[in-house]
Amino acid sequence: MLTVVSLDRLGRSLEDLIGIVGRLKRHGVGFQSLHEKLDTTTAGGMFVFHVFAALAEFLRTIIVANTNEGLAAARARGQRLGRPPAMTPEKVAYALQLLAEPNRTMCSAPGLMETSKPGRNVSDAGTEEVLR
Repeated sequence: MLTVVSLDRLGRSLEDLIGIVGRLKRHGVGFQSLHEKLDTTTAGGMFVFHVFAALAEFLRTIIVANTNEGLAAARARGQRLGRPPAMTPEKVAYALQLLAEPNRTMCSAPGLMETSKPGRNVSDAGTEEVLR
């Protein structure tokens, strides 16, 4: 008997859930979900499994759609999404100035600028070539 806390912990889609439970059944292993209180070793349990699995996928689809709508609305309002850039344009210019000095190396610049190790995440594609 395979026991899980909730159906959504077993698979990411209805197709996954049905496939996993089908493989378990072929190997003679029952499936039990504690949250939904179902047991697929009975015909009634198998029916309830399919109903709950369909509902779980439906709810997941609605959550994804709502999240995408929220992100689109935030973008439409001009909000910047994601992690803020590590370097401002001023810091990029300063880094280029430091690297232009003959005694500076790429490894010494981050220490002077209070940034982490050198990388390729520079907003201007032209300056990316300089920092390599």
